[in-house]
Amino acid sequence: MPNQKTKILAIDPGTREMGIAHFEDDDLVDYGVKAVKRSQTTRELFIRLDQILLRLIQEKRPRVLVLEKNNFSQIKQNVLLTLAVHKIKAVAKRHRVPVVEYNPRTVRKAVCNNGNATKRELARMVAASYPELRAYLESNRRWRERYYQNIFDAVACALAYLRLNPNHAHKQNGLK
Repeated sequence: MPNQKTKILAIDPGTREMGIAHFEDDDLVDYGVKAVKRSQTTRELFIRLDQILLRLIQEKRPRVLVLEKNNFSQIKQNVLLTLAVHKIKAVAKRHRVPVVEYNPRTVRKAVCNNGNATKRELARMVAASYPELRAYLESNRRWRERYYQNIFDAVACALAYLRLNPNHAHKQNGLK
C-alpha cells in the first residue's frame, strides 16, 4: 500500500478573520482568509465557526489540525478569541481530527530560526518558500497587510508542524 499523504489543515484563529492553509505533505494546496461575519452574540459566532470548520474538514479531510496557540487568554478583550479556539478544538475532536497547537515563538523559531522574528520577517520567510504568496506581502493599505498576515501565520503553523513533527513521512524519507 503506498504511503498516504499527510493532509494538514492549519488555522490562524480569529474572531473576525481566520487564516487557513491546506497542505498535502510539503505541498501548499490551498490557502486563504475566512471571514467570520460579525456576530451579535457569542452563540452566533460559535455557529459560524462550526459551519466554517465543518466545511473545511469535509472538503480537505485533514489528518491533523494545526493551530497557533493564543498566548493572551487572560486579557479581557481576548476572552472571545479563547472561546473561539476552544470551539475550533471541539469541532475537530467531534470529527476525530487530532489538534496540535504551537506557541507563536515556536512557530517563528521553526520557520525563521529566530523565536523573536517579527510578523513581517515571518511573512518574508514563508513567501520565500512559497513564491505564490509574494503577491500578499506588500500593499499600499495597512489593513490589507494585516488581513493577509492571517495567511502567512497559518502557513507558518503548518511549516512548524512539518519541521517539528518527527513522525512526518518526509522527514523519515530524508527530504527537506
